Amino acid sequence: MAQAEFALKLLRDSGPSGSFAILSPFSISVALAMVYAGAGGKTKTELGDVLAKGAKHEEIVNYFSALMMGLSKEGVGYKLLSANRLYVQEHLDILQSFKYVIKEKFDGQLQEVDFAKSTETAKASFLITYLPLIINEWVEAKTNAKIRNLISSDMLTVATTLALVNAIYFKGDWATKFDVHRTTKKQFHVAENQNREVKRAFFLFTIDLFHPFLF
Repeated sequence: MAQAEFALKLLRDSGPSGSFAILSPFSISVALAMVYAGAGGKTKTELGDVLAKGAKHEEIVNYFSALMMGLSKEGVGYKLLSANRLYVQEHLDILQSFKYVIKEKFDGQLQEVDFAKSTETAKASFLITYLPLIINEWVEAKTNAKIRNLISSDMLTVATTLALVNAIYFKGDWATKFDVHRTTKKQFHVAENQNREVKRAFFLFTIDLFHPFLF
C-alpha cells in the first residue's frame, strides 16, 4: 500500500501543472531503498515511512532487492534492466556492511572518485577524467543509448561526497497494440471543467463468462 501511495504522489507532484512527464516509481524507489540502507536516525525513519511504513530494515531491503532482481531480466515480450552505481569521494570511510548491501542486494557498484578534481577539470576541458562524462557514458551504455547527458556539470560541486546513479531500461510490446484505423481524436476529461483532445483507440472484445449460479 505504501508503494502505491508513493507512486501516486510522485506522479501528482512531478513537473509543473499541464506538462507531460514519464518517470518510473520503481526506479526511484530502488534508489531510495539504497539510500535507506545506508541512512540512520530521523532520515532512516522518514525514508522507511515512505517506502514501507511499519516494516523492519531487513524487510525493506530484501523486498526491494527481490523486486529489482525479479524484474531485471528478459521476460516474454519485454526486457527490463536496472543498473546502480555509487560514486563516492576518495578516502571517504564507507561501512563494509553498506558496501555489502549495495553489491549483494542491489547488484550495485561503488567507485571512488575525486569530485573536486572533476569539477575543476570541467571548467578547463572535456577530458575523460571529467566525471559527468564518465557517468553519462555508463548510463548510455546501460540504457542502450536511450538516455544521454543525464548529468550536467552544474549538478556536481566540490562539496559533493556521493552521487547515486540509477539507470533503468525497458523495451516491450503492447499486449494489445493500437490499431491506427481504430484511433480517433476525442475529448479527454483532465479535471473538472478541463478537457483536452487526445487520440483514443476503440476496442471490442468477446470474452467467455462463467457463473455457477446460472446452472
